Amino acid sequence: MNKKRKNAELPETMENLKMKNEELEAGKLILMARIQELETLNKKFEREILQLKENCECPQDVAGNFRNVPLLAISKILEFLCFDDLKTMRCLSSWFFKTVSYEFKSVFGTYHIEFFDYGPTWRSKIQKQLSSAIERSYGPEIKFNFNFKTSKLDIPDPDFVKEIVLKYKDNISAMYVYLCHDKHSYLLEQAVEFKKLEKLDIFVYCCKRSAIGNERTEHDVLTMKFSNSFISRYANKLQHFGIHNIDWEDDEYKISNSEIPRMPNLESFAISKTDIPNALSVMRTVNFENIINLKMSGGGDYTLTDIDIKEFNIRNLSVLSLNNMNKKVALALLKINLNTLTRLEISNIFYFDDKNIRNVEIPNLKYLNIHRISETSSITLIKNAANTLEEIVIHDSGSNSRLQAVRHFKFSRLKKINFNCVSISEFVHSLTNACSENTKILFNGEIISKTLINDLCSQTIATFDEIIEIANFNRLF
Repeated sequence: MNKKRKNAELPETMENLKMKNEELEAGKLILMARIQELETLNKKFEREILQLKENCECPQDVAGNFRNVPLLAISKILEFLCFDDLKTMRCLSSWFFKTVSYEFKSVFGTYHIEFFDYGPTWRSKIQKQLSSAIERSYGPEIKFNFNFKTSKLDIPDPDFVKEIVLKYKDNISAMYVYLCHDKHSYLLEQAVEFKKLEKLDIFVYCCKRSAIGNERTEHDVLTMKFSNSFISRYANKLQHFGIHNIDWEDDEYKISNSEIPRMPNLESFAISKTDIPNALSVMRTVNFENIINLKMSGGGDYTLTDIDIKEFNIRNLSVLSLNNMNKKVALALLKINLNTLTRLEISNIFYFDDKNIRNVEIPNLKYLNIHRISETSSITLIKNAANTLEEIVIHDSGSNSRLQAVRHFKFSRLKKINFNCVSISEFVHSLTNACSENTKILFNGEIISKTLINDLCSQTIATFDEIIEIANFNRLF
């Protein structure tokens, strides 16, 4: 009897499934039509905005009806803009300048420009951006952080760099320069003075790329001597100094402590891709009692393994960034500065495992950035600071040890957590579970709900791209 009843119900079940499938297909068509409609509207808005820009004859007053929008609403709108869009919006008019600057006090104050030489079109864009930001007739004078980086083949066009540097020398407060002794000699001219220079990073760059062996080392040493002359002009003004890429180990060319100018007002110091003898020579010129911000990176084969931290009085750090370091050096710095650290960036620490940091508790830590550290070590470090952390950034842990089960704990003050190129895992589930309803959860900058994360965790392992696709889809409707 039951068998006959089941056979009778089967066509009815198939019919219901068929109807549901048709409903889903119809819903799908409606959604696709809506997406197409939104894309059409977006293109229309872009054309109207472009037309408004082209026809605008009064760039000092383009705020219009935005003046009547409540500040809270504007603040929410600005949260969805990337940093480059904020910079552009800030320079539209005096009203926008005041509003955007007020809402993002922690971001603005210094105008950051990174110089990548991608040819004439890019150079024209940089010139336009700088003139709109620095040469405007409203708002306070902007400090200029000039970061001109190199490509793999050569430094950016020296003539264009010189043009920018000389034109805005009175605004420049920070420089990251790939320095060559034969391409930047103008920096030592008496007429060229950077009155506001407070931060300086020097990348020792061989001006003769075809040189090898001793010939190349001689060019590097000439650049280093040129660097010392440049540093000496601003030694008493510098608050930050960074030295990078001193990678020759021949004793004949080793830097002497006496060659490097003393910088009495340093509060921040950075060193990377530098061999041990020269790293020690540079570090011995720094008064680490005054250093509150330290950045150390091994880079390539340079892991700075033989540095004895006890030789230096590094015990007042509030900001610490470590990359490609030996665990002995990393642990020593962490333990000495436990009570003062508020920001920590840590990446690629060799043999850094859960046992090493189980008792490393940083009572005042507010910001933590982790990259390529095992999930087991990461979760331990995070749990130890769960009561004070306000922001966390998590990058891919690579093939390092994965967390096998969800860890249960709660954050007390966390405002934001950002996962970059991370797949859904027990590690991610542990962190999102620990968040409160007020914590912003982001995947590569895209806001995603805690509920959605939990749903994904309960079903399957989602890839980073799948998560972003879902987040973008939810934003449309």
